[in-house]
Amino acid sequence: MFDESTCGLEELLESLLAAAGPALFRVNAFRVVGLSAHARESEIRKQADKLQFVARHGGGTSSTVGPLPLDPPPVEEMVGEAIQRLRDPERRFIDEFFWFWPEAALGKKDPALVALSNHDIDLAIRIWTEEAVASEDCGRSVHNLAVMFHTLALDIEHAKQTETVSKKLGKVQYSYWCKGLAHWQTVLADDHFWSQVNTRVLELNDPRLTASTTQQMRTALPSILLVINAQIAAQASARGALLEAAQYRRLMQESGFAVDLVDEACARAARQIRDSISSMCKATGQEAARDATTADEGARRLLEQARPLLASIDVLLEDGAVMGDEVRDEVATTVTDCLYLFCNERGNWKVALELLELTRPCAVSLAVRERLDYLRAEFLRSAYR
Repeated sequence: MFDESTCGLEELLESLLAAAGPALFRVNAFRVVGLSAHARESEIRKQADKLQFVARHGGGTSSTVGPLPLDPPPVEEMVGEAIQRLRDPERRFIDEFFWFWPEAALGKKDPALVALSNHDIDLAIRIWTEEAVASEDCGRSVHNLAVMFHTLALDIEHAKQTETVSKKLGKVQYSYWCKGLAHWQTVLADDHFWSQVNTRVLELNDPRLTASTTQQMRTALPSILLVINAQIAAQASARGALLEAAQYRRLMQESGFAVDLVDEACARAARQIRDSISSMCKATGQEAARDATTADEGARRLLEQARPLLASIDVLLEDGAVMGDEVRDEVATTVTDCLYLFCNERGNWKVALELLELTRPCAVSLAVRERLDYLRAEFLRSAYR
């Protein structure tokens, strides 16, 4: 049985976790260029020439074919990046793993892949589901179903960025997530499938892909999948969809993956948000030091931008972990520093007092709360002299 523990992972694991995110499926290199996984180098070169020609002479976009073609078609820059990924053995291996594997005996005529190229998703699902039930060697079909459901769920997630998604479609998306994670659980437990992955590593015949590559992928896979959901939960929270964010958190908890992996995925996403807030604090402080006359504007902007991000950390960590408290103190400290500079320069105590009150919920530690109270008292004395 597969052990989900995370031990001794090296560069590939870090590469995989760095790649983990909603784009891992949506802009998979094979999807972008319209090639099937396991495409030969000659096919990649031919497709690259074709796409670059179309991009130059076809209005700046490239029409693609293949399973689940992107709509709208990818722009030239996206195509170029995809071609570069396919020329890098490690990055190609990642994209290849997270795309549809053809039936070796059928190649491009694989009926399920033909169905997907014709936008017949239901037929492809039916073919792979029947194969998974009828064949003892069901790993490839289950893997393809897992990729299918995750890709469909992420396509809906992508649509949410620009349009309102109906509750009905939201329920469909949630069912895709559940089905995708269930199929990935089956894939993880299938030793025969992983021997096929190892065979493919050998076929790629590159010194950067070794005998340990397959085990590294197998070990990293749960974290990769969970980090995707953690990032989406954070994004939902940041746009104010707290119920949706909590739903994704619950999805992770009920995914069947080890609790420590769920917690680490959430912590990883939370650290990314914390780092983003810290960068905002640093930039705001530097801006105030350069021009104290507008430091109040920077302080207000920081509070407004940090508020939804702090809510995202709360959703991910749930129990008000130390990370959330520390970054709140950092925001509060940055704002008070800005207001101190602003009042020394402009003496607008009313604005400063207003912003101090808005900052109060961010002050967690005793030291930061005391500093906020001290400045409030100073500003009040200065205002009524």
